[in-house]
Amino acid sequence: MDGMKNMNLRKKDRLSSLPDDILSVILSHLQINSVVATSILSRRWRYLWTTVTNFKFEHDNQYLSKRRSIKFSTVVVNIVRQLTSQKLGVFKLQLSSLSNLCDASVADLCFREICGRNVEQIIIEEVPGYNNNLFPIPAFLFSSQNLVVLILRGMIKFNLPEKTDIQLPNLRKISLTYLVSVPHQFLGSLFRSCQRLIDADLMFNDYITQPEPQIVLNISGPELRSLQIRFLAHLHTQRPKILIDAPELETLYINSFTSDYYSIQNPAKLVNVSIQMYMNEEYNYFREEDCLKEMFKFVKQMSSVRKLFLRVQANEVTNVYRYFNSVNLKDMTTFPNLERLETNLDYDDWKDLILSMKCFPNLRHLRVDINMDTYTDAMDCDWCVPECLSKLKTIEIYGVHDIRYDLTLLEYILSNALVLEKLHVQRTGLKSLNLTDNKAKLRYFCKSLFQLPRASSTCEIVFRLRGFVRVSSNDWKNRKVTPENFRVI
Repeated sequence: MDGMKNMNLRKKDRLSSLPDDILSVILSHLQINSVVATSILSRRWRYLWTTVTNFKFEHDNQYLSKRRSIKFSTVVVNIVRQLTSQKLGVFKLQLSSLSNLCDASVADLCFREICGRNVEQIIIEEVPGYNNNLFPIPAFLFSSQNLVVLILRGMIKFNLPEKTDIQLPNLRKISLTYLVSVPHQFLGSLFRSCQRLIDADLMFNDYITQPEPQIVLNISGPELRSLQIRFLAHLHTQRPKILIDAPELETLYINSFTSDYYSIQNPAKLVNVSIQMYMNEEYNYFREEDCLKEMFKFVKQMSSVRKLFLRVQANEVTNVYRYFNSVNLKDMTTFPNLERLETNLDYDDWKDLILSMKCFPNLRHLRVDINMDTYTDAMDCDWCVPECLSKLKTIEIYGVHDIRYDLTLLEYILSNALVLEKLHVQRTGLKSLNLTDNKAKLRYFCKSLFQLPRASSTCEIVFRLRGFVRVSSNDWKNRKVTPENFRVI
């Protein structure tokens, strides 16, 4: 017992013997509340917490009540003021409510204390980030020349004069979430001032305020490698234009509306692209057909991609592949590097997708989500076979619900996919799996599916009814599952 006590004393003495500057470095890796709690363990450490070079307070995936969040946010400025270091590496504040900081005068004081210490990283997050309180951002924040990372998550509103001098020469990453009423010239000036920026994430709760007839958003960056743009709503009548010029861009994520106009220059290094477009009810005077044509032109600009996620949700027209299929061969844009394509379509659009694959000669993985409540009067699969169909390794089809035409389509695919390794087929749910006729339909579909001729002798077919059934053609072949003993699993 005494030996254990002596060992603990030696450990305590070893820690106590460390010089204050080393202890300060150790404490700087902890959250500020833990730092303060640690400092009261020893009289010598009583004021040691004031020497830390990081201020971090986060909930660590544990819910912090709104009441406690508000209480803590009221003392943030006082805590920062007591820090003696003139350099702040990280300021991170993650709360369930920033309501106290939504007072413009309090926010101004907080940012002045932070920016006055040559801060390198500012991370302020309200979790969840969407509420009715607007978090005001003062103009002087954008003159923090040592800032490397800026992440703001909340209902962000900029208190900026019309001509704000932005100087962020060292900024490498920016994430602004739930932007509200952004001054129309601000973002263009921001990107022009951040020549070293490599990662940008912008989410707009509503759109840019601009008195001119058309909104133009210029995004440029000589070193920008990753860009995310998300629009949650449009509260205006202009049709916006988003122009991207980033020669080093590798990853592009867009969640927007079909009415938005996009254009990209110098996309030679693009590898991963995700585009999700939704119909905007505010633009009744723009035909969906015209919007999709513009979208097709935008996608054509990105012929270097390896992975493409392309999804359109509209009232009537969702088929962008008709334009790939309709171009003349001499004008055809090919995507020689495209290996994976994920998309959605109606039943009637399969032909255009298959025929447009002539533009994707090296496609290896294909996922298709069939839109709900879509049907076709006929499925004629007498099509020419695109080159990539003989190179596909995996195909995933989700949402099949019309047995007559599904089997015709799947037979065409299996007969021409020479090296296919796995075909995943997921059917939409049935109203009841307890009814005998529904079980009979499933047995018939699986039997017919697994007996389809295959060009690839090693291809495995996996059928799923989400949440109820998963059965493989290998099980069927090995008589683990047969029409006679088929059951819901």
